[in-house]
Amino acid sequence: SHLISVLAYLFGKEKEVHSVTRRYFSKDVEDIGLALIRFEDDIICSIESSWSKYNYRLPRATIEINGEYGQILADETEVNIFLNEDRLGLTSGWSKYTQADLFKGVEFDVGGAEFTNQDRFFIDSIDSDSKAWCRNFIHSVTTQRILDKVYGN
Repeated sequence: SHLISVLAYLFGKEKEVHSVTRRYFSKDVEDIGLALIRFEDDIICSIESSWSKYNYRLPRATIEINGEYGQILADETEVNIFLNEDRLGLTSGWSKYTQADLFKGVEFDVGGAEFTNQDRFFIDSIDSDSKAWCRNFIHSVTTQRILDKVYGN
């Protein structure tokens, strides 16, 4: 769900969702899932999720984006960007950003900086009366709708 949330944040509303899920170790929980999502701008994302992959004790999330100007590879620890020409202040070739490079501290820590930032965003959007929480709500609905389609609901 977290990865689908990131994809919906980056690419918007889905047009199509095709998927297959299977139960391997448990009759109650899907262990393996494959999904193909086409977003409104015709961006196509494929997702593979498996709790039964050989030699992987913990799940690992990676994102690979291939586009007209290059490629982005990202996981929990780093982001690698390859550009085939200078764009947006980055030079052509590979640029690497580690988690430590991108980390911004938080004024309090409740379950990790990521969760604290989510809480701070929510509190600030209510305090400022900016209605930013509404965008967050719409994003959450989009994420849930995609998940429902993945599971065939």
